[in-house]
Amino acid sequence: MGNTCTTKQKSRSISNLSEKKFASTPSLSIQESSTISLSDGITLVWLDEYADDSSSENTKYTRTYLRQLNVTSIQPFTDSNSFFKFIESISNDKNIQSSKIYLIVSGTLSIQVLPKLTSYPIVDSVFIYCMDKSKYIPLIQEYEPLIIDICTEIDELYKSIDKQLDELNQSTLALSFFAQEQNTTRNLTKDFASFLWFQLFQLVISELKCTDNEMNIMLKYCSTKLKNDTKFKEMLSQIESFRKTYTSNRAIFWYTKESFVYRLLNAALRTEDFEALYIFRFFLADLCQQLKIEHKKLRIKQSHSPILKVYRGGHISKQELDNLKTTVGSLISLNGFISTSTDLTVAMNFIQKQKTTQNGAEKVLFIIEVDTLSEHIICADVAEISAMQSENEVLFNMGTVFYLSEIIFDNNTQIWHVHLKATEDGIKAANDYIQLTRRELSDMNESIIFGQLFLHIGNFTMAQKYFFDLHQHLKENDKDLPSVLYHLGLTYGYQGDFDKAEDYLKEVNQHHICARSRNLDFARTRNALGWIYYQSGELDKAMLSYEEAAIFAADPLESKHLINGQTYSLMGDCYLERHMFDEAKSCYQHALAIEYLHLPCDHPRIGLTLNDLGDVFRKRKEMKSALEYYEKAELIFQQKLPSHHPYTAYCWSCIGFICLYNGKIEKAQEYHKKALKIYQRILPFNHANIKISEKNSYCTSFEKINDTYLKICARI
Repeated sequence: MGNTCTTKQKSRSISNLSEKKFASTPSLSIQESSTISLSDGITLVWLDEYADDSSSENTKYTRTYLRQLNVTSIQPFTDSNSFFKFIESISNDKNIQSSKIYLIVSGTLSIQVLPKLTSYPIVDSVFIYCMDKSKYIPLIQEYEPLIIDICTEIDELYKSIDKQLDELNQSTLALSFFAQEQNTTRNLTKDFASFLWFQLFQLVISELKCTDNEMNIMLKYCSTKLKNDTKFKEMLSQIESFRKTYTSNRAIFWYTKESFVYRLLNAALRTEDFEALYIFRFFLADLCQQLKIEHKKLRIKQSHSPILKVYRGGHISKQELDNLKTTVGSLISLNGFISTSTDLTVAMNFIQKQKTTQNGAEKVLFIIEVDTLSEHIICADVAEISAMQSENEVLFNMGTVFYLSEIIFDNNTQIWHVHLKATEDGIKAANDYIQLTRRELSDMNESIIFGQLFLHIGNFTMAQKYFFDLHQHLKENDKDLPSVLYHLGLTYGYQGDFDKAEDYLKEVNQHHICARSRNLDFARTRNALGWIYYQSGELDKAMLSYEEAAIFAADPLESKHLINGQTYSLMGDCYLERHMFDEAKSCYQHALAIEYLHLPCDHPRIGLTLNDLGDVFRKRKEMKSALEYYEKAELIFQQKLPSHHPYTAYCWSCIGFICLYNGKIEKAQEYHKKALKIYQRILPFNHANIKISEKNSYCTSFEKINDTYLKICARI
C-alpha cells in the first residue's frame, strides 16, 4: 500500500470514463464571496455600482452574456473598497500565482481604481464599460498597456474579452520548475506533481485502444462547453466537420488550426484541468503518436546536422521572469504542446504584435536547442501538415523538459533571451518516480501509478472517478481487478464512506483467496480492512486484521519489507487509541526503521511516522518532544507535497493542539484555520474532519479540544 495507497494494473485497462461522470462540467455562476479561493486561470471581475442588482434586467442580461466567456469565475463588486479588499486577499496567495484577473469597470469607478492598479499585477487587463466612450479615451494613453478597450455595448465588450482570451491561450506557457536533485525522491509539490502527471499521462494514453465512443464523449463535452458562446453555430459546424472527417493522421492539423479543439484543449493545458484533459485523451493519444511519427522523419532529415535551434516569442509577467531567473541551472517542464519556429523573424514578429497587458510584463525570446537524434525528446517539423504553413513551425510534445542554461537581457531590443536545451531528464524523473513507487509495492504498472498519483496529491475525487472507470470496464477474470477494487475502496475510505470501502476491500480479499495470491497481497488487504475497522471504532477487529497481515508477511525474506512497516504503523495507531503509549511508540519506531531502509529520508511516508511519534508524546503531555517531531514532519510535507494536502492539514492540527496547551490561543487558532482550509478544499462538505476543525478553530481551552480526526494520512 504506499503512503496513501497502492497496487497493480496494466495500461490497456484504461477505457473511456463514464459519460455521466466526466462529460459534464460545473456551470459557471456569479460568485459573491470576496474570500473565494481562486484556481489557476482567468477570473472576470465586474466592478459597477449596479453589478449586484438582481432586480435590474440590464444587470441580469449582462451577467448572462458574460457567463458565455471561457473564464474560471465571475466576481461582481459594487464599490472600490470591497474590490480592493478582494484583490489584496488573493494577491499574496502563492497557490494562485498563475491566476489573472480581467477587470470590467464602469467609467465612473475606473477613475477611482486605475491609479492604484499598478500595485496589483494580478490584474492583467482592464475593460471600461460605459455610456460615453469619448469621455474616457484619454485614460487609454495614461494607463497603457493595462486598458485593453472601452466599450459601450455588451456584444462589443464580449468580443474584446474573447479576443484577449484567445491571445492568452496562444502566448501562455504553463511552466513547472524542479531541481535535478528532486528526480529520485517522492517530491509531490505542485510543480513536480503536475510534471509527473503529464509524464505518466503520456505513458498511459500511448496504450489506449480508442473507439468512436471516446470521440463522441470528447465532442459532447466540447459542444456543452461552447453552447452559450456567441460563435456557437460556427463552433458546432467545426465539431460536425471533425466528427465526419477526422482521422488520426490529421491530429496535428486540427491542433494547429484555430478551432474549438485548439481553444478548449489549450485552456485545459494552461489551467491544468486534469478532468478535461482526460476527456481529450482520444485526441491527445493521436496527437502524441503523430508527433512521434513526424519526429522520426525529422531525425533522418537532420542526421548530418542534428542540433536544431528554434525560437518562441512572447510576454510573461515580472514574477514569472523572476521565477525563471532563480531556476537557472535547473530543469523546467512545459506542460502543453510548445509551438516554436526555426525562423527567428517569426518569433520576433510575434513579440512585437502581441499587445502587452500586464503590469510590468516582460518581452521574452526563448532560444531552444534540441538534439534531434534523441529518441525521447519528441519534436517535429510540422510546417507541411500544420494549418499555419507559413511559420516554419516545430512542435514539441506535451511535457517536454528543458535545461535552463542562462537568461540575458538584450539592451538593443529590450527583450530577455531565455536559453533552453531540451533534455531527456524528464523521462528519467518519471521513471525514477515509477521505480520508487514499485519499491513500495511491486508488480504495479503505469496505469495504477497514474491513478495513485491523484491519491498521493490528495485529489480523492478525481482518483475515485478514475478507478471507478477502470472497474466498470474490466472483465471479472481480469488479473488486475483486485488492484482496481483495492484503490477504489481506499478512495471511499479516505472520504469517510467506510461501508463502501469495506465492501470493496472484502471483495479484493475474496479475489486473493480464489487466486491464491501472494502473501504480501493478503497482508496489504488485511491492513486496509483493519484501517477501516479502526476508523469505525472497532479496535479489536482492526488489531485482529493487522495481526493476520503480520502472519501473512512473516516470511523471513520479507521481514524488512515495507508492508511490515505499514503493519507496525497501523498497530501503533490502535495502541495509541488505547493509551498504550509504550507499545505505540515501539511500533512506530519499528516502522520508521524499515522505512529508512527503503525510502529517502525526506519521503512523505517517513514524515507520517514522525507525525505519529509526535502524537505519542503529545498524548503523554510531553509537548516539547511532540513539537520537535511535528516540525520535522511539517518540513517534509511542505517540501515534498502540494500545498493543499491532508498530511499537512493533520500536522497543523496537531501543532495547533500544542500551541493551545502552551496558552498560545491565537497561534493555535491560526494553525487550525489553516488546516480547515485544506480540509474544505479536498474533502466532501460533510466530512467529519471539517466539522472537527471548525470547532477547534475557535477553541480556547485545551481540555475542550476535539482530537478525533480521521487520519487520512494512514499508510494504506
